Amino acid sequence: MLPGAGWKALVDPEFIRQYMFGVDVVSEWKEGSTITWKGEWQGRHYEDRGRILRMEPERLLQYSHFSPLSVPPDVPEQYHTVTITLSEDGAFTLLLLIQDNNPIEASRDHSQKNWEMMLGKLEELLEGEVVTHLFSEYENAFSLLDVARSAEFFADTSISAGPQGGIAQSKAEFIRLAGRAAEFYKSVGQTSARILSMQGSRISDEYSLVKVHWGVTFRKTGERLIEFDVSYLVQKTGPEPKIILFIAHQDEEKAMKELGLL
Repeated sequence: MLPGAGWKALVDPEFIRQYMFGVDVVSEWKEGSTITWKGEWQGRHYEDRGRILRMEPERLLQYSHFSPLSVPPDVPEQYHTVTITLSEDGAFTLLLLIQDNNPIEASRDHSQKNWEMMLGKLEELLEGEVVTHLFSEYENAFSLLDVARSAEFFADTSISAGPQGGIAQSKAEFIRLAGRAAEFYKSVGQTSARILSMQGSRISDEYSLVKVHWGVTFRKTGERLIEFDVSYLVQKTGPEPKIILFIAHQDEEKAMKELGLL
């Protein structure tokens, strides 16, 4: 998780909307301020309300919550208290959520089901931000043909593959081969590289598959983007995500010859 991302997910209305069923949240985000949640549920408009009870940035958010749709009338006895605590466990951020005042089993099961769905979506979003950040940094390194920096985004052992086959390599071997590739790109006049689009899919808690559509420019081709695709398997088991496999979709040498770069 990126620094501050867990807290941002709790207090940023745009981020909250993405995992909390499209709700619009309004609050000043300080102790004592009101908080409202507006949206639609099963075709019905709702406006839940509450108040920020405790707030310790990066660590704790506690608020009251009342939903007119489920538990009228609006009296203190009908309010829930939701307490969300963030803590660090090595390289990971742990989120603990407690919601009280659910005396009826059906209501308790309903709240648990909703929170499980929302927190599952939140986890996906935060993982997605980490992977997006990885490729943003990798994009800069590749554009500069910075081999040492590019190597930081790969695991100690990785696999490179393409139409001609694949090879498993250590980090030292990767740096050697990447250095050779960088010299090749320089020799054919690469001037820039940028990510045009990304498509990611979460395979499991530990792995994501990301297809990147690249655009590269060369001196000989001017501002015309030469486009190609590479798929990456990203491992998310350590402090930072690492690329453990990349697959080039096109035959690079053949494409270069067709462009007259070789």
